Parts: sequence; structure tokens; C-alpha cells
Amino acid sequence: MIIFSFPHPLNGNGPSRPITRLWEAAHAAWGDRVLRVVPEDLPELSDTARLGDAIGPCFDDLARERILSHHLSNTDGHVFIGGGAFLNQARFLKTSAVGTGGAVVVSTWYSSYAEHAAKVLADEYRRWGIERTPIHPYLIWRAKMEQGISDTVIVPSEFCKSTYPKETREKARVVEFGVDLDEFKPDMEAKPSPGLHVLIPATNPPRKGLAYASDAVDHLAHRDIRVTLTGSGQVGKLYTKDRLIQIGDALGWVGNAEMRRLYQTSSVALFPSIEEGQCLSALESMASGTPVIVTPECGHVITDGKEGFIVPSRDPAAIQKALQYFIDNPSEVARMGREARAYAERRPWSRFQAEFVRVVEEAAT
Repeated sequence: MIIFSFPHPLNGNGPSRPITRLWEAAHAAWGDRVLRVVPEDLPELSDTARLGDAIGPCFDDLARERILSHHLSNTDGHVFIGGGAFLNQARFLKTSAVGTGGAVVVSTWYSSYAEHAAKVLADEYRRWGIERTPIHPYLIWRAKMEQGISDTVIVPSEFCKSTYPKETREKARVVEFGVDLDEFKPDMEAKPSPGLHVLIPATNPPRKGLAYASDAVDHLAHRDIRVTLTGSGQVGKLYTKDRLIQIGDALGWVGNAEMRRLYQTSSVALFPSIEEGQCLSALESMASGTPVIVTPECGHVITDGKEGFIVPSRDPAAIQKALQYFIDNPSEVARMGREARAYAERRPWSRFQAEFVRVVEEAAT
């Protein structure tokens, strides 16, 4: 049996997008051999919004009970695929009745190492006077335990892999995200002119480096620039009152259709992240024919100056220089946009799915 267990609803936003593709790949590759456990399969989780940070442990306990209901007489030979909340499930499946090691555990991690992320974000919070713990210590402990019990750890980028300790890196396999090339595609007639239209998707402003983008825009010599921010409509509340972030048009959360339009109609998409696993929005932007400005933390191996620019994190001057280049060289928006689309075309979701299946089957042998 192959057990597919994730605490995220399928066909949603954020991490649900790659996880949904994983489920499609697992079902296509292994069919009726797969036992799926996701919130839709657990009636007790019909209202996940009320659970907050407790959703992970709650899901883990309920998922374990669902696995137990299948009365596995021996866990040897089974493969468990999970991510984010599976400690109790993995502990049960690793207990073999004949003492030969139990199930093979393959886990997916779509952010940097928990202790690394906590340190980076804590430093950022202190910088701006945010009195908040970025990641609860219990969640860090669970992540470390889950990664420790895993036989194979799937991460989305080499940069993400580099944040993990040596013992985890040795069993880590990189499976990069893909993109829907039909859903996200260029519309060159929709590109704005004149001026530079900058799109910044930033659901979590401190993590996404919004303050550094704001500084860069404020210091641009040329003012023919329009900035659109999505994901965060009230970003100022996340900072101290003497560092209120005001940047362009803050649209808040927008739907998929509107995001597709924004990708197509923007000159450039800016992703100044300070912590990330791999930035799926950057890949969607490139598929839409829009060049990007990314930090190494975004996890994309673009060529600087080809599909866009790579800038150091927390570096407003570097962001400013990249934006100024597009202002001074408007024809480069189209050229880099074509290169960005070509980059995305080499990364369809089918590539991601095939690599995932290969890694799981390798781990199971």
C-alpha cells in the first residue's frame, strides 16, 4: 500500500497547488494501491479555519486513526508519502511486526529548514520591532522529528536544500515546482505602455521582503512607475508605526483569474524574499511572459540578465538598480519576457510529477 497523507485540502491555493499535482501523479502511477488521506477525507476537519495552528497535530491524529482502520498486519513493504503533519502516522508505520524497519517514509518540505526559517524571520521581526514569534517552537520540534524519521526528504530547490543540516541534506532530493503553461501564458497586447508596472505578490510582508521593495521604489530617480501589491491589503499593521509600509496599490487577496491578468499586464514581477522554499508565483509570472526580479532565496536558477535579475536579499539598492534598468531599457521587458516564458516551458507540471514518481519509486527499492 502507498499512503498519501497531507493536511492541505486539494485544489486550493498556496501549497495545495503542488500537492494537488502530487496526488494526480500518485493516482496515475499507482492507482488503487494508494490510500489517500487529506482533509476532504476526514469529516472531523470540515471546518479547518477554526483550528488555526492546531490543524497539523489534529490532522495527524485523525489520519493515523484512518490508517489504523485498514488493519495493517505488518507495515513492512508499505510506502508513506506525507508533508507537514505526519509524526504519529510515521511512528506507527515505522513499527514493524517482524522488526525489519517498517514502511518507507518519503516526506515533502516546501519551505526552508524550520530552525533556519525561524532565525531569519526572528531577525527580521526584531529589525522592524514586530513583537511576535515567527514559528512556534513546538512546530519546529515536530518538523525536526518528522524529517528525522523520513527515509527520503523532497525539497523544491537547491537553495532550500542548502538550509538543512548535513544529515537531512544527505537524504534530500530536489523536485522543482512546475507550472500550468495553458493557465499562465503571455498576452503581449496586454503589456502596459508607457512606464514601468511592477507586480509584487507578498502574502507575508516580512518573509517576502516588502520593506526592501518599498525602499527601492522610494529612491528611484524616475517616477513613471506603478506598483501593484497583492496578498497583503493592510501591510502597515505588520510593522511599527514609525515604519508604516506604503507601496502602490494594495489589492489584498485576489482570485486566480485576476492574478493571471496581473501577471500578463505587468512589466516585471518583484520577489524580494528573505526566506522561501521555491517561489511558485515567480514561475507563474515567467510563464505569463513577465520577467522577474528574485533573490536566491526564491529558489529559481535563472540566469541573471536573461529572464530577469537576481538580487541579494535585504538589498534595496540592488532592487532599485534592477528596476531602473527596465525603466532605462523598456525594450528589455519584452526580450526578457520571451526568455522567461522559454524558462517556464522547460518546467511543466508533468516534469515535476514524473520526477516525484521517480524519487518515490527509488526510495521504495
